[in-house]
Amino acid sequence: MAKQELPQRFMETQSLMRRYMHREMSKEGQMDPHHGQGRILMLLSMKEAVSQKDLAFVLGVRPQSIGELLGKMEKQEWITRTPSTEDRRVMLVSLTEKGQEEAKKISEKPHFGSELFDIFNEEEQEQLLDFFERLIDELDEKVGGEEERKEFSKHFGGGHGGFHGRRGFGGPGHRGHHHDCCDFF
Repeated sequence: MAKQELPQRFMETQSLMRRYMHREMSKEGQMDPHHGQGRILMLLSMKEAVSQKDLAFVLGVRPQSIGELLGKMEKQEWITRTPSTEDRRVMLVSLTEKGQEEAKKISEKPHFGSELFDIFNEEEQEQLLDFFERLIDELDEKVGGEEERKEFSKHFGGGHGGFHGRRGFGGPGHRGHHHDCCDFF
């Protein structure tokens, strides 16, 4: 019953891949662009200033949680928060020069990950890539990725930020065909 084992094996692979990538990024002193502060840095690198409320919405986190993350980032001098000139109750979040440098480091393509697929020959790699693309398209359809893309575009002006891969920060579900190592977001 291979079909019944596939979801479990896929989840095991995903979990191990995340652990591997996290370990390799830590060795290299890199921040994970798909979690916490790394995600915020990447989003802010796409737009000059974003309201704290919009960041919370796009990241799918509670306003209190985003506030805590932003507080830590302020202490590291990566961001500034300033009241909007249009509505003083709205806090706009922007990258500092130091934050822009950190975002640039994060967006650089890591040199690890692709070696994992050396166990497959070129034809098998192409097949695996095709399988992943078909599975991603099916999942995209089932979870309604279109609404997420529209919301992202509304908040970030089109969602073509050019960050890693088809599921990176080109917008949720972005249909670009880059195949960087961190496309498992």
